[in-house]
Amino acid sequence: MQVALPTQTCGGVLVSPDPGECGAETDNPDCVEVCAGPVLVSPAERLGVIGEASDTFRVYLGAGLASDGLNCVMLSASVADAELVSIGEPHTCGWEAAAMERGVVETVYTGGCMWGGDPDGDGQLEAVVLGARLRFTTGFTGARR
Repeated sequence: MQVALPTQTCGGVLVSPDPGECGAETDNPDCVEVCAGPVLVSPAERLGVIGEASDTFRVYLGAGLASDGLNCVMLSASVADAELVSIGEPHTCGWEAAAMERGVVETVYTGGCMWGGDPDGDGQLEAVVLGARLRFTTGFTGARR
């Protein structure tokens, strides 16, 4: 299945925020750039699957890969899963999903770095590997309009 999800983009340019509107105890504590112009909302097509029993679905929201080009790499992926409340019988023309319950959006970042050398001077090449994984989840529900 394909799902059209609303996606926001800046219709102007990104600029540094006014110093009085960012920093500690504001909605922009890290003073990241803000949109000077309209914020545009347009649909973005995402692929998904409906479970074989027609009572669940998964939408693939996106994935990415980043590397320093030398010894570190990071992967990311995001999915949305939910249970479907439907009208009609599955696998018939009258079937229609009416709502989503117990939805979860999950975004996972995982990465690692590897260094090689002879840190103790014993003539043996040794590797040091460091890795980490972060997982963020949030719930949602939805209803057909």
